[in-house]
Amino acid sequence: MTIENYEFIIIDPPTYLKAQQAAKQGFKDAQLSLALIERTISAMAKNPIECVCLDCKTLMDDKSRVPRAFAVCIPMFPKAGSEAVSAAICESCVDRLDLKDRMFEALRKLCPSATLVEATGAIQ
Repeated sequence: MTIENYEFIIIDPPTYLKAQQAAKQGFKDAQLSLALIERTISAMAKNPIECVCLDCKTLMDDKSRVPRAFAVCIPMFPKAGSEAVSAAICESCVDRLDLKDRMFEALRKLCPSATLVEATGAIQ
């Protein structure tokens, strides 16, 4: 099994604004992060049952139970078959001290070969 390195980012509203600025400046990780979040929000609007907090399994939608943040995993060196994913984070989980660890472990279930590389880029 080949190990893939992923950049893992928690994007809350202030970070989202920074990501928008970075995306406009051409930063590919910011552009991909925004695209993943937009895809998640679009899926949530079409079928809210698809959107649950990966940590506590709280069901979210785009109206009454809106995600407070998103966890985004982006492959650092993408190749054929690499996955990039985003997941919603609910109001009750967003302030957890162990949020990054818990969300990464939940996302790792989707991509077992992932290893964590801390984000140091423009949208941190």
